Amino acid sequence: MPLTPAQVAQAVALINQGLTQREVATVLNVPRSSMQYALKRYQDTGRYTRRSGSGGVRCTSARDDRFIVLEILRNRFLTAVEIRQRLQIARGVNVSKRTIRRRMEEVNLRATYTTSHSWAQASPQLWRVLGQTQLRGPSADWWRCCKASD
Repeated sequence: MPLTPAQVAQAVALINQGLTQREVATVLNVPRSSMQYALKRYQDTGRYTRRSGSGGVRCTSARDDRFIVLEILRNRFLTAVEIRQRLQIARGVNVSKRTIRRRMEEVNLRATYTTSHSWAQASPQLWRVLGQTQLRGPSADWWRCCKASD
């Protein structure tokens, strides 16, 4: 649990007054190891704030992110792969489909899943209740036609 700059400043002041690290951790109600890391960081840098994180570099710019979001909002039925391809063509940026999904999550967008056949949208409860043949899916003739065309 990282300490806030105010807590680090308070800890440094208490250490200078002669308290031990354990006593300071108890007074501030923080783990002793967090106290040690914060004090070491203060001794190394002379600052109360944390060092910048070591996170990876983003592979998309803010403009690319905007492009992704606008493509999703224009057509909610696009897949991540299709959006990835459009980004590659329009902006020349090559990203993974997982990156597209992450950018969607960042702006609270969810993927819209579609079914390829309208009969598949009927719920199983409806199939059981109605029991009609037209809701049971495509016939064997229909599947034969599909196989022959593939």
